[in-house]
Amino acid sequence: MYSFEEFIEEIRNNILDYLPEEYEDADVDIREVYKNNNVALTGLMVHPENGNNISPTIYLDDYYKKYQNGTNMNGVLEDMADIIVSNTPNVNIDTELFTNWENIKERIYPRLSAIKGNEEYLKNKVYTPVDDLAVTYYILVDESPVNIASVTVTNNLFENYNISKEEMHEKAFDNMHISYPAKVESIVEQLANVLPPEEIETMRDGIPLYVVSNEKGMNGAVEILDPHTMDLIKETLGNQEYLAIPSSVHEFLIMPMDESGSFREMAAMIQEVNQTAVSKEEILSDHPYKIDPERHLFISADRDITVEKQMENKNIEQKQMDIMMQPNVHKRKIEQRGPRL
Repeated sequence: MYSFEEFIEEIRNNILDYLPEEYEDADVDIREVYKNNNVALTGLMVHPENGNNISPTIYLDDYYKKYQNGTNMNGVLEDMADIIVSNTPNVNIDTELFTNWENIKERIYPRLSAIKGNEEYLKNKVYTPVDDLAVTYYILVDESPVNIASVTVTNNLFENYNISKEEMHEKAFDNMHISYPAKVESIVEQLANVLPPEEIETMRDGIPLYVVSNEKGMNGAVEILDPHTMDLIKETLGNQEYLAIPSSVHEFLIMPMDESGSFREMAAMIQEVNQTAVSKEEILSDHPYKIDPERHLFISADRDITVEKQMENKNIEQKQMDIMMQPNVHKRKIEQRGPRL
């Protein structure tokens, strides 16, 4: 059996033999790729000589596990070749288009990841911190029912746009709301066709739990930060505070705050699920959050929303006081009113 290093070389030396004739002189690129949560994978990209510079990334780590479990090299290479051919765009894409804001602004979308533990993943990317999470941005190149081809907005790319990060953030969320609107659904309804009827009835009698994601169920956790989603939650479930459980990068689960347990209990449950049921690159966080749909507020659950509101009001009052203390402010107000008649 090949070691992983030997397996990589076998792929490098033989993959072109399994591809169509137009790939005869293609460039085979194998490199380390950092995914969410600093997961380092070995990615394969094959670029044909016809100038097509967009290629799906195939992660050799997964295929090496298949090889270790009994799939022969011929089967591995055939499977890789099928994916390359079926997922490579038919047209060449000028990568310089990605450096022009006007060209990409309708195709930019947000993703959500943790900040802690993502130092390598985030170090060259533009991101907006939200509590202890990071909103990153990607340019949609192509998509299928089960996958998307995208380009992440790096610091180098962003320098070409001549816009503020806030403007890009707002546009990304606007695009998401239009193209991938949020979906808030009872977990009972979502599992109705999967679990036996008696289990569904038991769930109906339990704590109300809702899934927040998008129609695709892909990278949908970020939907919870969209003000439109907050409004949807308020309108459909009620205007109250909710506990938000980070199921994965694809979705949040929410429940009314008065139905939730303690922060420690919920955090312990999330950590156990992350360790046993979620792949490392899809883990979002190890603790719950709170949302207040009325105020579009999202914070860690160990922080007090009431305190946050008080601090917000205090900041507003301080700003008002600062304005009133500015020189000539009363004079300006009188001048703006005009003379009394």
